[in-house]
Amino acid sequence: MQKINKIENIFGPVGTISGYIIAIVGVVVLFSSLKGLVFISIGLFVGFTSNVAYVDFDKKRCRNAIKFFGIFPVGKWVDIDKSMALSLKKSTKAWRTYSITNRTYDHADGDYKIELLNKDKKVIGELERFKKLDEAKMDLSLYSERLNLPII
Repeated sequence: MQKINKIENIFGPVGTISGYIIAIVGVVVLFSSLKGLVFISIGLFVGFTSNVAYVDFDKKRCRNAIKFFGIFPVGKWVDIDKSMALSLKKSTKAWRTYSITNRTYDHADGDYKIELLNKDKKVIGELERFKKLDEAKMDLSLYSERLNLPII
């Protein structure tokens, strides 16, 4: 069984909304000019490109990939062996955007992520993100059980 987890949008929340708006503008411009296709393609790229993690429990492998346009995944599969481990880490990511009137828009995402570690305890990649600690602990034990990996 394979599980696909969306980790985050590449361009952040403001970039994603901007991509949607650019794509909508492209649809409107398309009625009068073919330049709308350029707007649509840029908007879809910015709005839908994201990081995803694929976990294949049957073949014991994972892949951190970038999904271009939300459709085309690009990334390398990593085989999971007994020397690897799992960890749970608290993560806080902040986004800052400035408007024309020099007002700032700050957006902070605090979440918990399950990471795959190699034998040197260095991060290979993220497997999943959670907003709540209880959900993260529950899925961490599920990943540990299904992949036969220790929790650090």
